[in-house]
Amino acid sequence: MRTFHRLTSLRSFFVGALLLGASVSANAVTHCQGRVTRIFADASLHVWFDNGLNWAKVPTFGSDAASVQSQATVKSIQATIMAAMAMDRSVTVRFFADGVSCTGDQTGQQVWGVYLNST
Repeated sequence: MRTFHRLTSLRSFFVGALLLGASVSANAVTHCQGRVTRIFADASLHVWFDNGLNWAKVPTFGSDAASVQSQATVKSIQATIMAAMAMDRSVTVRFFADGVSCTGDQTGQQVWGVYLNST
């Protein structure tokens, strides 16, 4: 009886791991790394990397919760980008879409956020 219980527990573990793996692959994203060479900020944020990549994060405007969160996200990303440029550290930008090119004009792509890298 104990062996049956162990197999059932083990089977549940593997099914859970499989489902977790399937859910991660469904949320495909693209990561691009580089050093920030130029920043333009008005209500939106435009960033250029040393490898030729440029991208933008444009908030939605309004007083609803989603718009306020969108504006806060742009400010947070801008602070990270400015810190990276001041410290001469690279950043990794995460795009929502899978397969985004890490060079050229990607201002039409949605940006999820950025990582401040250690180097």
